[in-house]
Amino acid sequence: MQIFKKVTGKFGRYFLIIFGAALVAAAGFFLWQKYGWERGVDFSCVKIEEHNIAGASMDPLLVDGQRVKGLVGYYDCNPIERDQIAVLAFQTREELFVKRIAGIGGDKLEFTDGEGQLKINGEIAKNSSGEPYLFSEASQRIITIPLKDGRIQEGRYLILSEEKGPNSFDSRQFGFAEKEHLKGRVIFK
Repeated sequence: MQIFKKVTGKFGRYFLIIFGAALVAAAGFFLWQKYGWERGVDFSCVKIEEHNIAGASMDPLLVDGQRVKGLVGYYDCNPIERDQIAVLAFQTREELFVKRIAGIGGDKLEFTDGEGQLKINGEIAKNSSGEPYLFSEASQRIITIPLKDGRIQEGRYLILSEEKGPNSFDSRQFGFAEKEHLKGRVIFK
């Protein structure tokens, strides 16, 4: 009987060590999933930089002075997806811009009659506050002229800020962005 107790005691100790290690690993995995980087992201081409948001064009999603992580080079080895927040650079401007990718190649775009609102794949385009974006007649022409059969061409991206008015520096003023303009992705969770 004492041999059985000794084996059980030794076995019990090993069991507790293995169980504890598994519990710590599971807790770490849960926290990584909830608060860490996204799964399936290829980081081989990414350089992580800390940045401060300057300006209010992305308010309330991102506010002036907020610190964010910029994943520079992200789109060199990861897909460009709708609703990601991207860092943009243009040859004609020195500063970098942070905007949302609102539409990708193949998305159907149309404007509502007389209201200056944009539908993307049949849904009214809205900012994070739920307000519909407004487009002037000029910005509607900037958007509709390059469309093919009412759809965004592959390799082109509709970029919008959080400002609902038509005067924000986004696709309403500069048209569609291309992959070369997308310098990275912003993580702000």
